[in-house]
Amino acid sequence: MSAGVLVIAACSMAVATSNVAAQSKPRTVHYTATALCAQISQSGTTHVLVCAGSSPVFGGSVAAVAPTTFSGLHATDNASLYTANGVRRSKETFTAEAGANGAITFTGSGVCTGGTGVFKNAKCNYALTGSQNPGSNVTSSTEVGTITFSR
Repeated sequence: MSAGVLVIAACSMAVATSNVAAQSKPRTVHYTATALCAQISQSGTTHVLVCAGSSPVFGGSVAAVAPTTFSGLHATDNASLYTANGVRRSKETFTAEAGANGAITFTGSGVCTGGTGVFKNAKCNYALTGSQNPGSNVTSSTEVGTITFSR
């Protein structure tokens, strides 16, 4: 192998390495994600919710599955949020409240617990709010938070 080929190979490896480092550099961003969710099954106090929504920070369209366990008006879930760039797993807790008109509202919070792709080592926390109209199976939800991830 000639010296010129070695120099070209070394330069190519340096450029490739710097591109990978630049792509995987963690960054912290504030975000908002919105979704519509519906219950697809129930077993005892556990309800499985599926959601479709969007968040520009997560690359546009998102989908989620959240097996949610209720204890009275309090609930916890381990949600998986599916995006084009990976899966974000999180633990959420929230409290529901029934209004005089029969509408249900909820407030809570969530934290990242792992994931794949850009969410592999993500750190996040967010506030969770939502509502459900009387007689409806559809919940509207919003999460607003901060996430540190490689993007």
